[in-house]
Amino acid sequence: MKSILRAFPFCYSVMSWPNRLTHVFFVCVLLAMPAAQAALLGEDATPDAVNSPKTTWHSITLDLWDKQDWSALITVCEKWGEAEPAPWEPWLCLAHAGLNSNQYQVALRGFEGYRRRVNATALTQAMLHNHAYVLSELGRYEEAIIRYKEALAADGSNHITWSNLGWVLVKVQLYEEAVETCLTSIRKRPDYAEAWGSLGAAYRGLRQYEKAIAAYEKAISFPHDNPDNARWAYWVPLGELYVLTSQQEKAQRVVDILEPMNKEMAESLRKQISGMK
Repeated sequence: MKSILRAFPFCYSVMSWPNRLTHVFFVCVLLAMPAAQAALLGEDATPDAVNSPKTTWHSITLDLWDKQDWSALITVCEKWGEAEPAPWEPWLCLAHAGLNSNQYQVALRGFEGYRRRVNATALTQAMLHNHAYVLSELGRYEEAIIRYKEALAADGSNHITWSNLGWVLVKVQLYEEAVETCLTSIRKRPDYAEAWGSLGAAYRGLRQYEKAIAAYEKAISFPHDNPDNARWAYWVPLGELYVLTSQQEKAQRVVDILEPMNKEMAESLRKQISGMK
């Protein structure tokens, strides 16, 4: 249960750099674009357009960002990086095109290429957070933990980064550290459902089932934070915890709630309940 960071933290950070107005403009434009499904490649956005002497890499990529044509943008950014390997811009472009299209190997190439080409002061909290997010999506949890901690060292105020770190710590079974990390997120934003969900997973790992139940019940009591995480991601473990603690009636209510959300998960939980009898 984790999220990427959007435009404003990164833009505000880079605006403090002296004499980097072009960098500020380009970076903020990239990060201000919302996530979307990759669009079909339009005739007016073909990668061959980069061969035209009347166009520039910047204008082509910004046009594709505006269209949210991530597939075409990835192709153009890769061509740009081949033609001009030294600048940071094509690598930042590639990172966020990959991130927006859920092509995490592509995004990782972009983030790593960007890191090799900029001063350490350019590695903002949001950039490090999103790099960590990509690593975690690829199952590279130990590396993700390092990047999340770097992001928090840069700016420890963001509740999403604390929550994401807690989730990754659960994945590597560092449950006690995960509990403290999730609680830090909750102290910063008490109504952040994802942090409560990760806290529930951490308590479950510690076999503290009553605390886990309380955390998941908190998670489902708040508005759904992240459209990338299905709502049943909170209900399923809560139902399983009701089964573990012999609360059959509550577990059955969860099945009824899950049915319209995810029939497969509802059926799995129903079978677990039948095993209680």
